[in-house]
Amino acid sequence: MLTAKNLQVMRSILTLAQKYGSVLEVTSWNVILITLQHLSWILGIKLIAGGIKGRNPLADSNNVLTTAVMADIPIVSSMMVDLFETSNTLDDLSLRQMLDGPCKLSIESMEVAYSNRVF
Repeated sequence: MLTAKNLQVMRSILTLAQKYGSVLEVTSWNVILITLQHLSWILGIKLIAGGIKGRNPLADSNNVLTTAVMADIPIVSSMMVDLFETSNTLDDLSLRQMLDGPCKLSIESMEVAYSNRVF
């Protein structure tokens, strides 16, 4: 279940990442990106060029969403897009630290997929 408090925390995390991205290290970016990945899975959000694409969370009968949550989803989604669009303002070291996060996540996902592979 996704609550308004969950989305408030996400808004705080996104604000923190955008405001202090230039001083965050790889481990901090990993935590932020993993959290964003989980939110994206819950909401069915996919980042595409020029914005986001997502399924209707109301269409999934397993989700219990309140009106407050539904009002915050577009805001959080927009903040996610803005975080990646404004990454061009980071200096080289900060940008590399940010980009190391998705690389690490990708490697971890491949390792999990490989270990569960049926031969």
